[in-house]
Amino acid sequence: MSARPAKLGKLTAAAGLFLLGGLSAGQEDSAKQKAVEQMRRIANAMKQCAEEKSSYQDECQVYTSHLGPPTNLEWDVVPAKSARAPYLGIIEFPVPKRRERTDVAYLKEEMASQELQIDAQAMREGPMWKDGHYRFEFDVGVSKPELVKMLWVTKDRNDKVVTSAANDGAACWIAKAKSGGNAE
Repeated sequence: MSARPAKLGKLTAAAGLFLLGGLSAGQEDSAKQKAVEQMRRIANAMKQCAEEKSSYQDECQVYTSHLGPPTNLEWDVVPAKSARAPYLGIIEFPVPKRRERTDVAYLKEEMASQELQIDAQAMREGPMWKDGHYRFEFDVGVSKPELVKMLWVTKDRNDKVVTSAANDGAACWIAKAKSGGNAE
């Protein structure tokens, strides 16, 4: 008789371990779902940003810069390699930019000719940097997502990938990322 209760005890212990493993997996699924929801909220908030314009003027021209909004925004959630949070959220996106020159009536013809020659030389040499994109990394799956890295990823003339810290500007998409996608 004593063999049966010992066997029952082993089965109970095995069932208990199985249930504990199930709870752990359930908690993991919950954290992953939370991380996915957090990244979706951040990405959707960033997509709502409008184009930003700024202008400055020199003695002859007015320059207007147009920046954004982010396009082709891609995001993902992967297991983190850090103890800070269970998941790492990643958002990658380019930001379109263009510059316009206006009020060129004051520009002398010879200055325009010089400028065209300089532009033609730069076009022959090719750009020093190719277009790049931003990569933002977040700790997610915790109570509040946290932006931990802002990177700029581009290629140089030799097609080598160059990654550097992105400027910590005041653009809408940066503010949305820092706020975790919450309204400000």
